[in-house]
Amino acid sequence: RWNRPPFVIDFTTMDIRTGSGNVSRKQPLARAVGRHTKGVLDLTSGFGSDTSFLAGMGYQVECRERHPIVYALLQDALRRTALHPRYLKSISNNVRLQLGDARDVGSSFLHAFDAVYVDPMYPAKKSKAAPPRRAQLLQMIVGEDLDQQELFLWVREHARRMVVKRPKHASPALEEAPHHQVESKMVRWDVWLNQPKAT
Repeated sequence: RWNRPPFVIDFTTMDIRTGSGNVSRKQPLARAVGRHTKGVLDLTSGFGSDTSFLAGMGYQVECRERHPIVYALLQDALRRTALHPRYLKSISNNVRLQLGDARDVGSSFLHAFDAVYVDPMYPAKKSKAAPPRRAQLLQMIVGEDLDQQELFLWVREHARRMVVKRPKHASPALEEAPHHQVESKMVRWDVWLNQPKAT
């Protein structure tokens, strides 16, 4: 039983001031998706933390979330964010949220975006320390992510640029080595690139 205060997603606590480090394209997240990227397809939105950062950096973000409860929480957060003029412009206007499974979009849809972002459930830790509350709650709602390997392979085949977020010391999502990696203090982004096909 989740015997805690009610949980809501709130994007209006972000520091989005001009020059703020949070929304600078010098951040590792921006370097991973590509500083000159315009459109990002986020296939595993979760509670929208990276979604909001990407939107605040000025990327146009299309989100897919297949779990109706998580989708409803994100929808509510975006609705409330739109009531704040500054956040409407910097976040809400840059995010398009859709309910549905990532695989339902079709392979040609993946190729329409400059980058496809995947932030899967992290592998279980050997540490006895409990994960943060948000991670616990997301795990309770969504359950195990049993088809993530199929998702990685599908995105890798069709996306121009696949970005996968991992714990810093975890193995890459695929046996194929990423083209490059971007690290922060706690996490790492593995990046695979597809070369444009000759016409």
